[in-house]
Amino acid sequence: MEGSARVLVTGAGGFVGRRLVSALSGEPGVGAILALGGGATTPSKVETGVADVTTNEIEMAIGAFRPSHIVHLAAKSSVFSALRDSRGVMDVSVGGALRIADGVAMHAPYAKVLFASSAEVYGAAFSSGVELDEASPVAPANPYARSKLAAEFLLADRLNSEASLVVMRPLNHIGPGQDSRFVVSAFAQQIAEIERGLRPPEIRVGNLDAQRDFMSVDDVVEAYLMVLLQKAIEPGSRDIFNISSGSVRSIKSVLTDLLALSAVTCSIIVDKERFRPNDIAVTRLSSAKLKKDIGWSPRGEWTALLASVLDEHRSKLAS
Repeated sequence: MEGSARVLVTGAGGFVGRRLVSALSGEPGVGAILALGGGATTPSKVETGVADVTTNEIEMAIGAFRPSHIVHLAAKSSVFSALRDSRGVMDVSVGGALRIADGVAMHAPYAKVLFASSAEVYGAAFSSGVELDEASPVAPANPYARSKLAAEFLLADRLNSEASLVVMRPLNHIGPGQDSRFVVSAFAQQIAEIERGLRPPEIRVGNLDAQRDFMSVDDVVEAYLMVLLQKAIEPGSRDIFNISSGSVRSIKSVLTDLLALSAVTCSIIVDKERFRPNDIAVTRLSSAKLKKDIGWSPRGEWTALLASVLDEHRSKLAS
């Protein structure tokens, strides 16, 4: 029915959340959106609010809004931050999942819940060197990944039998607006600062040998949107989808590609503080299931994507 979906989004003000809320607002099948943690928005169907997912505020928000769909994005998204605050990341991921599950059981028992997990849950399994799929073993190697996996299990177990759950496990996604704690944005910020003479012509880097699969944040948002609104999911079902571009690049090549978009010449300084403990050499992930089930495929063009990130940092410095 047109305009019948009522979608509650946690973490709506984040890197992914603000794009998802904007995309949802343009969907004719969506009648109302409650964007928790989001900023001011203009679409009439979007209501903003604040609800701490680690308290009963989120349960109260579910009770007041009565969503048909829930997208749980709220998280401490940095692996490095999680290493320093494992208690905090567990409180948000696991505590938030618990309260959402209880809120659904009490107030929205037939809701469709999409949980934004992470391909980090595969962890040490990536060391096999083969492309992993949804049936591959999980072996999370850091507090962030363990918190995501714990939340997956909690939601699967605690959601009531009528509610459905879809777990999304994306690999690295980038784009304008991403925090500079993340590698592509960190490189782009340093290049933009060098261009304007705000720092010496040196770029500080971590492990350049690591190989990762990067994709556009807009492709991830499209996957969430398609699964949320287009895929027919039976009440009480539990499902998992990986999201990846299928292209693996070394961090060194990412830096080289960014530098090719600039006229600066600089030296590279390896900073051991930027290395991750238990870092994985290569991440290879299959999104064949997502492509087969809903027809999703990545569309972001690599050079244009990097240029958009670099240009955003240039614009910030120019303003």
